[in-house]
Amino acid sequence: MSENMRLVSRADAERIDTEIGAGGGVWFNRQLELIEQQVLRAKRPPKNGLTLFPPKTGIPEGAEKYTRRMYEYTGRAKLVGSYSDDLPRANVSGMPEDSVILKRVGASYGYNIDELAAVDMAARTGQTINLPTERALAARDMIEAELNEIVWNGSAEAGLYGVLNHPAIPRRALANASTAAHDTVFADLAAAFQSVKSNTQDVEQPDRLILASKVYNLLQVKLRTNTDTTLLDILSKSLGIPRGNILSAWELNGAGDGGFDAAIVDRKDELVMGHILSTFFRQEPVERKNLEFVVNCTAKSGGMMASYPHGMLIASFPNAL
Repeated sequence: MSENMRLVSRADAERIDTEIGAGGGVWFNRQLELIEQQVLRAKRPPKNGLTLFPPKTGIPEGAEKYTRRMYEYTGRAKLVGSYSDDLPRANVSGMPEDSVILKRVGASYGYNIDELAAVDMAARTGQTINLPTERALAARDMIEAELNEIVWNGSAEAGLYGVLNHPAIPRRALANASTAAHDTVFADLAAAFQSVKSNTQDVEQPDRLILASKVYNLLQVKLRTNTDTTLLDILSKSLGIPRGNILSAWELNGAGDGGFDAAIVDRKDELVMGHILSTFFRQEPVERKNLEFVVNCTAKSGGMMASYPHGMLIASFPNAL
């Protein structure tokens, strides 16, 4: 027997076992891993189009087409004499109708009996999620993401307009927010507000500015010399609108003319720019197909309608930040 080897007597083994106690023994590596009981969801970017632009509600789900009618006053008074008998006649004239076609947006989710059995087994360890609920939320997220895309960019395939490609919305170029002097950028944005007012003879009074998030963050961080006020605070005073009415949207990054960052001047009104939406989210009853359960989900959108399009202006910064 090697001099480096020594047999442990029964008495020594019993003594060691007594000293180690119940904490002794062997283990597997995974037994030393503590798994957080809370299962996290991956974060997704906000769907700003669904909150920035109000939907037109009250449209029946069965409607396939939505139409608005508008009329205007015509005629002009003139100076007349005491015995005039040819006074101009006032009239009301109908204008061209504005219509959109409503289209279905669809997604689905499902699960089979093996997945349900696996979830049930995993639940015994406390490490599981409610599979039907989470997949339903995933399907809803898919539909909301598509609706958000329609709000901003419409659908060429379906013939739907979005905010950024609506042909009736005026457009304007601005100074480069990253290189131009702050006063130049502010003056350009103020001119954009004034152009909406002047082009409508003060009928439209814009009170909101939506900036590409890159521009917004630039103006939020940079401070004017010797002040603790952000440039956004100064901009709100310059434009005469509440600070809370200057908003950010990542969807405007690179969305302007030429692929540059964009800004939107408007007032929040579904008649200026509204989402024609008859169904936001509908979940059909569960269908069993062999060993699988399937649930279909839909929404119904007609894209964006602008009855008073000159109440909005889309501006582009000439150089991307």
